[in-house]
Amino acid sequence: MDFSQEEGGSESEQQQQQQLAAEAELERVFNKQDFRRMVVDVFIVDQHAADEKATFERLQARLVLNKQPLLLPKDLQLGPLDQAILR
Repeated sequence: MDFSQEEGGSESEQQQQQQLAAEAELERVFNKQDFRRMVVDVFIVDQHAADEKATFERLQARLVLNKQPLLLPKDLQLGPLDQAILR
């Protein structure tokens, strides 16, 4: 009896199962909570966006806006041209 075909078929089935398992792994959907449990070895950082965020946060922490609303609104008498400019 020749088992070479059966063994080859078995290898082919194993390869097919491995292929299906790999495809299933690629189709996995991750939630935000999943990232907390992951051990990450590689980080990809958008340096431009990171710099913008850091600059904005630094500015936001330092900037103090002093503002006072008008106690009594002022009526402005504007001509049609001035009204058009303001719009």
